[in-house]
Amino acid sequence: MKYLQQLADQEILNWRGLYGTDRGHAIEWETPSGFPVIYECYRTRPVKVDCYGFNTPQGEIRFKHVLREKTDIPDRRGFMCGISPNFVHSMDASHMALVIAEWDSDFGAVHDSFSSYATETERLMVATREKFITLYDKENFYNTIQFGNGFEGIKPDIGALNIKGVLESDYLFC
Repeated sequence: MKYLQQLADQEILNWRGLYGTDRGHAIEWETPSGFPVIYECYRTRPVKVDCYGFNTPQGEIRFKHVLREKTDIPDRRGFMCGISPNFVHSMDASHMALVIAEWDSDFGAVHDSFSSYATETERLMVATREKFITLYDKENFYNTIQFGNGFEGIKPDIGALNIKGVLESDYLFC
């Protein structure tokens, strides 16, 4: 059973384009708003540090602290777990930045939630949908990801969603 899990894990790594043993490489992409993303994930090792505390009537207090020091060995499991959420978050942030760049009224943001005055809600919803379509109306937006040496691989297939249908959707975000 463990062997099958290892094979499955390796398949996922191959699908993510993270199969390789080269050291010191990252996965890079630039968001549609122009923000460069460099995603690195390296193994760490524990390092013990002697810390000197302070003097008390009973004597000096010392303690040891364990830090995690980055190595130059890529953490393939870390890459596998982190690439999807990091890519999605970068696209969400880019989407918001592009909406804000063209918005001419007050705008509120909490994490990935957009807001404005109630009188501006419909206009904001239209602008948000239009910018969303601009972002994702591409043959394969995964082509924006540049894999470093040792991380080349197969990118996910794109489904058959008609992205322009977002204009008529009741709810763009959940």
